[in-house]
Amino acid sequence: MNNHIETLRALLPLGEPRGGRMDWGRVEAGICSSLPRDYKELIDSCGGGLVDEYLLLLEPGSSHRAYDLERVLGQRLEANEILWDLEPPPPEVTEDNARLIPWATTDNGEYLYWAAAKGVPPEEWRVLINDASSTVWETYGMTCTEFLASVLNRNITSNILWSRFPLEEHTFRSVREM
Repeated sequence: MNNHIETLRALLPLGEPRGGRMDWGRVEAGICSSLPRDYKELIDSCGGGLVDEYLLLLEPGSSHRAYDLERVLGQRLEANEILWDLEPPPPEVTEDNARLIPWATTDNGEYLYWAAAKGVPPEEWRVLINDASSTVWETYGMTCTEFLASVLNRNITSNILWSRFPLEEHTFRSVREM
């Protein structure tokens, strides 16, 4: 397990590691993309769920539709195409010829993506956050687990995410518990 996942385990009450592993070959074939190793380790460890009653960590094939990475990816592809007919996409998409793949969303409607740039290994993809009510974007040159650990540790602060996130005492509710 990587250090950022260990940090998340120390910060969040993730519970016992879940049994079994995701069929990542099926998932990646279905979305026509590889996914970052740290994300796959995190999902294999705890599954998708709700972080600090705000951030929804997506899980492929989740029984809860709002947490299903594959379903949300399809919705976001369509929504972003419509948006980009009206506004230009962020430069990370156009300059890097990248595809946006969501890995989390929030109950306020913000989305956290990977900028999956062609020819760039998934472990080097940047994290992008999109504001729910505008075309404001933030970019972070780090993995999703590093980003999440840094936000929960208050080492970085997003101007897009809810000002009350993260909570003083962190919570995690697995999608299996919902």
